[in-house]
Amino acid sequence: MKPSLYPLLLLLIVFSVSCTKDKITQDSSSLSFSTDTVLFDTVFTKVGTATRNFKVYNNSNKTLKISSIRLATANSPFRINVDGLGGKAFTDVEILPKDSIWIFVDANIDPNGGNLPLIVTDSILFETGGVTKDIDLVAWGQDAIYYRPEEYIVGIPMTVLRANTTWTKAKPIVIYGYVTVDSAFTLTIEAGTRIHFHSSSGLWIYKGAHIAVNGTKDEPVIFQGDRLEAAYKDNPGQWDRIWINAGDNAAQDNVFNYAIIKNGLIGIQVEPDPFNPVAPTSPNKLILKNCIIQNHSGLGLFSRNFRIDAENTVIANGGQYCVGINTGGEYHFNHVTIVDYFGQANRKTPAFYLSNAGQAPNGQKIIGNLVNSTFTNCIIFGSIDSEFEMGLDNAGTAVFEVKDCIIKRKDAFADSRFSSILYNTDPKFKSTGSYDFHLLAGSPAIDKANSTLTTDLDGNSRNGIPDLGAYEFIP
Repeated sequence: MKPSLYPLLLLLIVFSVSCTKDKITQDSSSLSFSTDTVLFDTVFTKVGTATRNFKVYNNSNKTLKISSIRLATANSPFRINVDGLGGKAFTDVEILPKDSIWIFVDANIDPNGGNLPLIVTDSILFETGGVTKDIDLVAWGQDAIYYRPEEYIVGIPMTVLRANTTWTKAKPIVIYGYVTVDSAFTLTIEAGTRIHFHSSSGLWIYKGAHIAVNGTKDEPVIFQGDRLEAAYKDNPGQWDRIWINAGDNAAQDNVFNYAIIKNGLIGIQVEPDPFNPVAPTSPNKLILKNCIIQNHSGLGLFSRNFRIDAENTVIANGGQYCVGINTGGEYHFNHVTIVDYFGQANRKTPAFYLSNAGQAPNGQKIIGNLVNSTFTNCIIFGSIDSEFEMGLDNAGTAVFEVKDCIIKRKDAFADSRFSSILYNTDPKFKSTGSYDFHLLAGSPAIDKANSTLTTDLDGNSRNGIPDLGAYEFIP
């Protein structure tokens, strides 16, 4: 009788399957990629379809099984092609030992569809052995002018403008990294222009450079983040700051007229020289007229030893301060509403801080001079007991006057530099929750100003006796 071959065949099959299983791994550490971000940097001019690709590597000596490859968002404008197969989700994808596969990504976006954000993002999720890794997808969502970093200077990714440049309202400006205006050049921003900053991005007006923001009442210039969804409308900290250094002469004032600056870390930071904390006071000024600076996670306006003139301006809701002035300088604030009802954190710092001292990056104390400064016809109010504090050092000068203002403070200042102050008197704003700092009827700010300004932030006439703050009460 011949021996049966069936048991032998069965044994061979089992052995073969066993060997195959031994050669398959789901160890996520074996998985790597040729990039961590797929960027669609084409500026679309019509319904745009672009394709990018990257490689997925198996660094193991075994076949790698990826349980799932899929787009993170259900209704994503992106589509993926995994090793020749198109779709949005794939399961049990295998890569041979020490091999790789291609993944192609399509973006189908209508840049003229106004309901889209400026930046469209998603990610591809790779799940292996219960561990998920991802590749970010970033595409332009609307037709705009995009600035991407071209170089790194002092560790900051930036695009440097080495010529006089004008931005207009024709297309939004979208900034990745920093846009830096180099010395001796001017950035002019015309009425109605919208500037959008990606996370951690900003605008730097370097030493000797100059900025002119020419907004109007009906067409202000708006600086904000690049996320336009409703959920981001009032989110602070979405971008970094506008950073301004000293010009070469007093004729190079940096002027912001009818600008709205919102939802960053710091609205505007001014200092003569970022690399020399003891540099002399800037010869030129920052001039703010008819501006709104609000909802910043750090400060609305931060100054180190600079010159600032501000009028008919609202500076509201800072996570640390609305206005922080240190190391001296020269300041003239007239009809400025400084109000802090920041709701994102338990704030303990005042809305307004004034000092002639500061600190260098190495911790060294710096004493400056506060000279010829005036704060008149202002409202300084908020949600904590004292919204005006000072840190004056007798080693430096502190020549200033605060007059005809409403100030919320636990104790009145026993200081001759303060006069005609209404302490702890509610100015009666229309709605602090919705950033409406117009005055209600019966406000103690009405008819209390001593001013020659003829209009307010809204362009309304300041007839008769003007009111304190940026807005004139209109019955």
